Amino acid sequence: MSRCRDERLTYLRDLGYNVISLPRAGIRPLSLAFLQGRRLIELGYLPEIWASRSAEPKPIPDEDVAKMSGKSTSQLAANVGLDILSNLVQAIGIDPVKVKAEYRDAHTLEFQFQDVVRERITAAALGEYLKNGRLSTKNAFVRRYVGTDEKFYIVTEVLKSKSFGVTARNSAKAGLEVKVPVIQQAASGEAGVTVERKAEGTVEFAGPKELPFAFIAAQLTRTGDEWEVVEFPRPGTIHFGLTDGTAPAADGFTRVKDGAVLFGDDEVDFDERPDEGDDEEAERPDEDESNEEGRGP
Repeated sequence: MSRCRDERLTYLRDLGYNVISLPRAGIRPLSLAFLQGRRLIELGYLPEIWASRSAEPKPIPDEDVAKMSGKSTSQLAANVGLDILSNLVQAIGIDPVKVKAEYRDAHTLEFQFQDVVRERITAAALGEYLKNGRLSTKNAFVRRYVGTDEKFYIVTEVLKSKSFGVTARNSAKAGLEVKVPVIQQAASGEAGVTVERKAEGTVEFAGPKELPFAFIAAQLTRTGDEWEVVEFPRPGTIHFGLTDGTAPAADGFTRVKDGAVLFGDDEVDFDERPDEGDDEEAERPDEDESNEEGRGP
């Protein structure tokens, strides 16, 4: 029996990406996470727990990804689209409750991300980085989530954007009239946040900085002291977020602290890096070899 698709988590699937349910700055290539249901929970940044003799892969910035910029998602039912809209406007600092009130008569919504930037590392570069090094096995979270036979995820690519548009239609399939000044008032006090009508039923929201909203990640495991690649999960099968969509916070929204991962009331911070001085003496690869990049998926 096939699983029912949750469009809140699959609306970027046809473009080849998984969704970051609540866009936030901390998710980047080499972010490390474990899976809980279909939800990825961020553990930290791989170089914080892995001391490699190979150079850390440097993300390759790809300005303005043509296949994504301005491309619309499918028309989503209002209950699905409003959940997505709430998370997007909250990420740039706008009160989602007031925004949802302006869209109460929406029948469908579709989204367009503008000026998209892709940041990635190749699979070959990640493999080279994992080839020689030492894991911080004294770290309790490493032992639990990155230990032998545990499956975990390493982000290889993210899509980022400062702005997105939303096109809302009413039950007659006409563009929904939204009171932009009311939404602008909800954004007042947030520096660099703008709300602008672009066309009938279409409003564009913009924030002051690029935020990741989509990603690709490789699933790996460790067998003894060896890294093993399991797969690149199919787009739309996992997502990054602190809730799985079935158990929201009391007011329906998730709140996070910038750069922190919350476990209950506690913050987890991988501040203990492996001591490279404990490694067996070995020469780093030649500079040309360590920076050589292959082509990944």
